[in-house]
Amino acid sequence: MTIVVGIRCVKDVIIGTDSAAMVTSATHQPTIQQSGRQKIEIIHDQVIVAGTGEVGLGQRFVDIAKRAWNDSRFQQASVMDMGRILSRHALDDFRQTHAPSMAYGALVAVPCSDGPELIEFAITNFQPEVQTQGNWYVSMGIGQSIADPLLEFLRTTFWSDDPPSRQDGLFAATMVLQLTCSMAPIGVAEPIQIAVLGSNEEDRLSARRLSEDELLEHKQNVNDALEHF
Repeated sequence: MTIVVGIRCVKDVIIGTDSAAMVTSATHQPTIQQSGRQKIEIIHDQVIVAGTGEVGLGQRFVDIAKRAWNDSRFQQASVMDMGRILSRHALDDFRQTHAPSMAYGALVAVPCSDGPELIEFAITNFQPEVQTQGNWYVSMGIGQSIADPLLEFLRTTFWSDDPPSRQDGLFAATMVLQLTCSMAPIGVAEPIQIAVLGSNEEDRLSARRLSEDELLEHKQNVNDALEHF
């Protein structure tokens, strides 16, 4: 159980999550909720992976993404082909152990020749969908029913049909994650985690997690906005 938010900005991709982990019994009944779980994986400082659902399937998908990124042919593929490759390998792997459907979904940020791209792998069937400039945000997990309306509110209020800048995207991700954590009855909790795929000081696409100080700055911006509202 989790909330994962992905935002495709003008020149960057942002992925954020909460930090809660739900432990369940053999009959899938929740027993305890833990906080502080690291839910964002960064591969070779260039690829961001975050998922929702079975932790074990997530570990296997990260391993698949690591092996794919080590192949130069994958790195040179189109974003659509990247999505196909990751989906095919993941589904083949999941079938080997008879994993049930609707057990895992993921968001992946990858660098491509035209810039960073955001791919959604739906939890219903793990089919890839590339987020475009006309459809530039997505959320997954138990908090989706809260996060989606918040994302749409921010889109219509601030950005209309155009993707946001990195700064505005970080503001949106922070606000949506914080409010979802505070509103969701179960399964999600702070602290939030955010990673960005975009150009670094050497003008090279790279992925990194935001530091605590950076997150604190964006949280303060959100608190100021909420106070203004």
